[in-house]
Amino acid sequence: MPVTRRACLENGTWETLRVDSPLTRVSMSGMEFPIHRIEPSGRTAIAGRKGPTRIWSSLTWCRQSEVKRLRSWKCTAARSARRSTGKSPTTRSTFIKRKASAKKPFFAYLPYTQTHEPVDAHPDFKGKTGNGSFADVLAQTDAYVGEILDTIDRLGIKENTIFIFTSDNGREGIKRSFGFTGPWRGTMFSPYEGSLRVPFLIRWPGKIPARQVSNDIVHLVDLFPTLANMVGGEIPKDRILDGVDQTAFLTGKAKKSDRESIVIYIGNELFGVKWRNWKMLIKEIDEDSYAIQKMAYPSIYNLLIDPKEEAPRSLLS
Repeated sequence: MPVTRRACLENGTWETLRVDSPLTRVSMSGMEFPIHRIEPSGRTAIAGRKGPTRIWSSLTWCRQSEVKRLRSWKCTAARSARRSTGKSPTTRSTFIKRKASAKKPFFAYLPYTQTHEPVDAHPDFKGKTGNGSFADVLAQTDAYVGEILDTIDRLGIKENTIFIFTSDNGREGIKRSFGFTGPWRGTMFSPYEGSLRVPFLIRWPGKIPARQVSNDIVHLVDLFPTLANMVGGEIPKDRILDGVDQTAFLTGKAKKSDRESIVIYIGNELFGVKWRNWKMLIKEIDEDSYAIQKMAYPSIYNLLIDPKEEAPRSLLS
């Protein structure tokens, strides 16, 4: 079931957004990521507050019909201006300052267009590192995220703000898009680990222990029930959700993730499943043409032994 999100970018400024997408399926349903509980972090800033007359939830996907049921939904989102507009992150900081001054909860969503192709930094950062365009873009992203972090800290709302930095896929597969997926095979728009595995950093002082690292499986859709629980929201009870609540895992109360498996989709195409360190693919994809290749027999990989997914295991071994 596709996700429909209303645009919230208008002249590079913050706009209020009510999201009315289905919450049981998202188009990125094949994405997973290792969890890194360390500081500092950034990209999505979320603050939640409980009160006698308000329950505010920082859920990105929600049904329009659920607004009344949750008493008060406020999804305020922002998109950073494209590189070509020359906008700085000051606008985003101003939004946070305004909400903090009014003592109102907020949801700030900043989906940077970089490092997608073309990898071309803003003129203020072009050539700054001396190590090429990709390094310049990383420096630009670091500076922008750093400004948001500094704003949160200066406003004194650090203790009550959940800060997340993550991605929805691995590196882009186009030549000269650069990027690095480590030992993992594949790029964006593939069922391989280089597409599915992305970094995830989260900061919530006093609630999430700092400088902890885990490689357990957590799925993108787990953020829905997890953030709802963290900020005191309520989720529908009349349907089965794909996401699982990872609050105990992220806060250090549980040593293991509540998820052992994922189903791998690209769009609406089912490609396979993962369970712990094992993966089974019923389809593969040509990494040059992106043509889907259906197989007579599934490919099974042990990712501890074969992280590059080069030699499928025999079904008889």
